[in-house]
Amino acid sequence: MAEEPAGIWRRIKADPGHGPELVAQAAMAHYPPAARAWADRLRRTYPFATPDGLARLAARDHIRLARAAGAATVLGGPLGPLTGTAAVLAVQGRLVAHIAAAYEVEPRAADLLVLTGVHPSVEAAEAALAAAEKPGAPTTLWRAGVPLLRMLGGWTVLRAAARVLPGAAIVLGATAGARRMEALAADATRYYRRRPSRSLNRA
Repeated sequence: MAEEPAGIWRRIKADPGHGPELVAQAAMAHYPPAARAWADRLRRTYPFATPDGLARLAARDHIRLARAAGAATVLGGPLGPLTGTAAVLAVQGRLVAHIAAAYEVEPRAADLLVLTGVHPSVEAAEAALAAAEKPGAPTTLWRAGVPLLRMLGGWTVLRAAARVLPGAAIVLGATAGARRMEALAADATRYYRRRPSRSLNRA
């Protein structure tokens, strides 16, 4: 059963350094069942639909969601980079689950962490996921690493733009979110296309 959002936020607050891993775990616990139902429904409605076609449809739908998540980075004020990172990762998790379903593959949290550039390999992602589950002293915020640092830099640029043109930061944030989603959709399509159905055996 997927963890309630309030529980996830409590865990992130207690261990912000493992925020990406915690969001990835929650996303892969929550989104795959609905993604499989979505893909099965489309296959019944359109028997000749191809996995690539379903993946393109998933990408189109999630690019719209990514615009809103990108804007959240700006609208979140001082906490924008934190709330925005979580929002973007959640939408990215939803996309990855849908593209995996298009190819009849079961997605994992480690896949999401690799595809979004949080970790360089499945092995590194799995080690970080295991560490996030271990009790002990929480890590520091900076352990969140690449996603947060990227968003911090992007947020600074967006805030500077907002001082020049009111409203520009929101537009630019939404555009950046959409571009990230387009790139992720392409990467996820290649990633799952080469894997056998119902499996995620490493290539």
